Amino acid sequence: MNKKVQKLPIFLIKEDVKSFSECVSNWNDCQHCDLDPKFGLVGKIVIGQKNEEKPTWADFLASGTSEKLDYSQLENSSSRAVLLLYLEGRYLALSFGFGRYLLNDEYIDKTFGLKVVLNSVNPKKLKTVELATLSDNTVLTKRQSTRNSSKEIFGVDIINNLLCAVSGEPNNTGLFGRTISGREQLILSPKVDFTNLKDILVGVLAEYNSDSYKKEFSWIDDIQAVKDRAILDALDLQLIQALMDEQLDFLDISLPEVSDEGGIEGYAFIKKGEIFSEPQITDFLASVSDKMQIDIPFLKRRKLHIQDSISSTIIPKWSIYGCLHFQTSIGNDIYVIFGGQWYKINNQLVNQVVKKLERIIAPSDFFFGCSSTCTREEHYNKAFAESDTNQYILLDQKLVKCENARSSIEACDVLSSNGVFYHIKHKKSSASLSHLFAQGKISAESFLGDQQFRKALKNAIKKQNGPKAHLDIVPIGPKRPNLDNFSIVFGIIDSSNKTLKESLPFFSQLNLTLAYDHLTMLGFKVSAVKIKKQ
Repeated sequence: MNKKVQKLPIFLIKEDVKSFSECVSNWNDCQHCDLDPKFGLVGKIVIGQKNEEKPTWADFLASGTSEKLDYSQLENSSSRAVLLLYLEGRYLALSFGFGRYLLNDEYIDKTFGLKVVLNSVNPKKLKTVELATLSDNTVLTKRQSTRNSSKEIFGVDIINNLLCAVSGEPNNTGLFGRTISGREQLILSPKVDFTNLKDILVGVLAEYNSDSYKKEFSWIDDIQAVKDRAILDALDLQLIQALMDEQLDFLDISLPEVSDEGGIEGYAFIKKGEIFSEPQITDFLASVSDKMQIDIPFLKRRKLHIQDSISSTIIPKWSIYGCLHFQTSIGNDIYVIFGGQWYKINNQLVNQVVKKLERIIAPSDFFFGCSSTCTREEHYNKAFAESDTNQYILLDQKLVKCENARSSIEACDVLSSNGVFYHIKHKKSSASLSHLFAQGKISAESFLGDQQFRKALKNAIKKQNGPKAHLDIVPIGPKRPNLDNFSIVFGIIDSSNKTLKESLPFFSQLNLTLAYDHLTMLGFKVSAVKIKKQ
């Protein structure tokens, strides 16, 4: 019999699971069938209850006609099935329809799909990559090529990006099919029936147990998934404590995967609760009536809901546990949770960042402190500039046109008469520190390479009635500025008693060092200071 191409979404179940029934969250509510022994496979076919319901848009259509609609023709049907297999000492689950939602999420190995792909994909024939830039404001990106390409085409930052998902052409197309993709689940589309299914899955497990990814993707080990149960339990306890105590310095909520924002009208933490334009950790905590109920099962049970932009229905989408982004440490090791998975940051990378910070961060707080009346950044910037009007000029929110950017940008918040560009951000503001560092880089590049930008900056200074000294330092001719006369200072307002290095999350530290490397390569002198808020 000719084998047909079949899409196979495959999940690996964690090693401590000991039975088929543990794999499924509502085992007793499902139908179970044994496999025919002639295929040499030990497994169960599990069929979940079929859900049928009238779509929310049906009433809208009905309101547009005087005739009676046959709602039975409009009912949505969600079929759910999984094929559970026990092979080479591990449980695997193949999902069909909405079968993924039958599986016990707690027991799914979150590293499986990605690792299999990285071990088995042709590195010169990648199709898509999904990345997370883990900073104070996590940025998710999905990049797709119109044809199979090498990883260099996708612009992956091997220092600053967490690789979340990859798809491409496998080396063994005869076994796995023409395309392989993986995140927590692995997706294959081979020619398959039950006579060769075992061979395919044995090949999958071999790729999972391989370390061949180190040849092309060794950098992903800078952020390693934690699997030690004792360490995971200790980290979860720290997460719970931070939530209960509302210690928000290193704690936030972010989407665990790239989503269709065009299809999302808002977010909610309770099905009939308030709708928010974006999820915030403070809003989640406000939705919890009793902080004492917070534990790991609670976080995995509670969902971040989305409001569908077409039907306006509220749909449970991701577990809160899978949306939390938190940094903590055990001893000298730094850990971060993202997408429901704990990661350990490579100590060598941490040490490199710490060593570089010693050159970047000023040894003492900035001389002009932030009073309690400066509740917003613009209040501080104004007070700072007015502290010495001969030396400083306020350019906060004074946009300057640049040829190399689609929109106008801020040259800086405050400019000194001796050529210091001050970029200032409150550590707890809604605008992220990553935005601060990006602002500094864009401004510096424009100042250095764009004559039109320098001319517009000079005009902005004139409009502010700035002292002549400020006008004199900005050259407007085609010749590039002499950067010996200019420097960049990132000022971070913080009310804590911690040093700046201690108060910055690791990925903000990393972003700062990357900005420093880029700007010093251009020729600028760069430093960062803590602005103490009283």
